[in-house]
Amino acid sequence: MNKEQKTSIIKMRSDGMTFSEIANHLQLSINTVKSFYRRNAKTKPQFETCMHCGKPIEQTIHKRQKKFCSNKCRNSWWSAHPQNRRPKKIYSHICAYCGIAFQSDRANSKYCSVKCFADARRKGNRI
Repeated sequence: MNKEQKTSIIKMRSDGMTFSEIANHLQLSINTVKSFYRRNAKTKPQFETCMHCGKPIEQTIHKRQKKFCSNKCRNSWWSAHPQNRRPKKIYSHICAYCGIAFQSDRANSKYCSVKCFADARRKGNRI
């Protein structure tokens, strides 16, 4: 790949062309275009300031982008915005000791409560 192609890739991508369109136009492999662009495109970090307090964040190159300046800000923001959390998946189970149907966020729960778990250990399985 020559310098002209490299500058063309960055310009075409900023103009809104897809990777496949750029690859077809320059007669290059789509994977070559993608890898070059991802390694060399000059993009600004998505989060320049803390989402909670607004302080500037120093981003580390080749690491996951930080959204918060500290753990204290992160915890405060998530406490204030519980609606933004991802919902947990709920699984339906039947208790192995008492036979009552219950729901849990764990995929392999066996007992509906600590009491049923303790009774099952002491007395053996009832069902």
